[in-house]
Amino acid sequence: SREQRYTRWIEWQSRDTVAEEFYDYSAAPIATAPSVLEEVNRAGDPLYETAQIRMSQQLDKMLKERLNY
Repeated sequence: SREQRYTRWIEWQSRDTVAEEFYDYSAAPIATAPSVLEEVNRAGDPLYETAQIRMSQQLDKMLKERLNY
């Protein structure tokens, strides 16, 4: 989604998740710079749970297809 960004940080050897980031740009003014928009990490916020799960699943699918993850 262009209005949201999800990032998963992993420990490469074990593939364990170290941290997650989830940012929602939809409520910010269009003229605001992305660096300002990313001040509040919404990962783990129940209001964004559905979107974060959806994006996490998309990442899993992409990794499986491209990297045999």
